Amino acid sequence: NIKKISFSDLTQISAIDADQNLDATLRQTRQIIWNKILEEPVSNANFFEAIGLPGAGKTTFCEELYKEYNLLNTREIFTPLSNGEKHSITLKSIIKQPLIYIAIVKFISKYNLWDNKETLSHLYKLPVQKMRLQNGLGGDAYLSDQLFLQNIWSALISSKFAKIKSYDLAPLIKVLYKDIDAKILYFSASPQISSERINNRNNGQSRFDGLSQEETQSQLNEFSKTMQTIATASSYAGLEVIKIDAEKSIADNERAIKFIFE
Repeated sequence: NIKKISFSDLTQISAIDADQNLDATLRQTRQIIWNKILEEPVSNANFFEAIGLPGAGKTTFCEELYKEYNLLNTREIFTPLSNGEKHSITLKSIIKQPLIYIAIVKFISKYNLWDNKETLSHLYKLPVQKMRLQNGLGGDAYLSDQLFLQNIWSALISSKFAKIKSYDLAPLIKVLYKDIDAKILYFSASPQISSERINNRNNGQSRFDGLSQEETQSQLNEFSKTMQTIATASSYAGLEVIKIDAEKSIADNERAIKFIFE
């Protein structure tokens, strides 16, 4: 994965000892570049997307983060639309976001996912979601516990297709997040812990609620690697992915969480 980095100051000249062996020269060069990267100002993301298995605690964590760090919920952006509004924004997304549709078609064709209507529904809502998100984002920071990447995961498990390659998915994620200053919060929890939480909750709305814990864990075992693949693909696409140990409490994760929102 090659990412272009533009430096704000190009006037600095660094000396490299070319008399040393190649390995030493490369180490010195890498250190110079890394030091320069550390000097660059860090942009503050205005959109944070949480991903993770159902039962990983995304919604519970996010509810605390909204209050603790004054983050806005993307539900304020994704208000209900009339049928006319849905048709209008879909048409606009086709006109303004053609590259996303092309990336979706390429991905669907690569893995032959055309036969599953639920999979297609999850994927083809992505361009509309992006347009609505961009129209809603302003100067404030927003946090979502269910959006692009979670919908991609839902699309894949709907077709019961678990074995995808991160480098095949990365181009779609890259074009989805183009012009969005985002960070990804990857809530990592084992299938066992996730299935236990799903089994113990009363108001869950995932496809796994209502199943036995054994059946839930079996399915999560199969598709947990798909979630990891999505996180890896996001990194390949140039996004910053922060892994949060969702088996711990918010208090136990306080240092990592505080660093994210500084």
